[in-house]
Amino acid sequence: MKIAPISIIPLLGMLFYSMGGRIKNYGITENRYFVVLIGLWLLFSSVYFIINKYKNNLPVLMVFSLLTLIGTVGPLSAYNVSSRSQKNRLEYYLNKNNMLKDGKLVPNSDVSKEDKLEITNILEYFIYSKDEKELPYIAEIGDDFTLDTSKYLGFDFYYSYEYEMGENPEPETGIGISYQPDKIQVDNINDYNHMDLQTVFNNSIIGDYTFIVKDDNLEIHKNKEVEAISFEEINEKINTSISSLDFELEFSDGKIKILFYMINASSNDPESFMATLLLFKD
Repeated sequence: MKIAPISIIPLLGMLFYSMGGRIKNYGITENRYFVVLIGLWLLFSSVYFIINKYKNNLPVLMVFSLLTLIGTVGPLSAYNVSSRSQKNRLEYYLNKNNMLKDGKLVPNSDVSKEDKLEITNILEYFIYSKDEKELPYIAEIGDDFTLDTSKYLGFDFYYSYEYEMGENPEPETGIGISYQPDKIQVDNINDYNHMDLQTVFNNSIIGDYTFIVKDDNLEIHKNKEVEAISFEEINEKINTSISSLDFELEFSDGKIKILFYMINASSNDPESFMATLLLFKD
């Protein structure tokens, strides 16, 4: 009771420092909001138990209930605070690149890779985690926004990254993928037998198939045969057909169709690969 409340304070300091950096660079999301809220409650609890010799738990429970109420209801809720934070970040990048005029989007193809990536990430946050209609300038565009972003932004959703590593860093270009539609469309599967929905990682095995990320490709191994889907091909298909991300591959003993429901990947970090997919085979 004496040591634990004191020992947790340095750890909370590290938590607030790291979360402060993330929020400064990428804004507030619901997850970051609740991590900070829990950190504040733990800090209050630690200080309370250090100075209160009677160890009455009631104030701790009351503060927990109050923070829970604040975080879930009203203008200071996680949903509303994160929406305002990400909207402000998006408006900053759009105004920086002269892409907002009278509250409406203005296409601009002359945007840096870094700003394209930030704009893409924020818009996808609203599209997949919230409601893009919360953005007034998005609400007035057509329903084909996710299918033809270049029509409204001046560029396609951007998923490429640049990394610098080591004491004498040299730029290393990697291809990133982030995709998760609101719904999926399954076409042309009459010739296939349906297999279960699967979540796969790098070196995952589904039946006879092994999924490996290598050289900007997702390789599918079966025995000694290898078929590959390039990350560039995946991104190109995402930008042209967001409702259906499927690929047909042919092995010596038959064809398979892979339909992605969700995929996150970086060619510079194969171990970060994760995908949820439907696998069909004939």
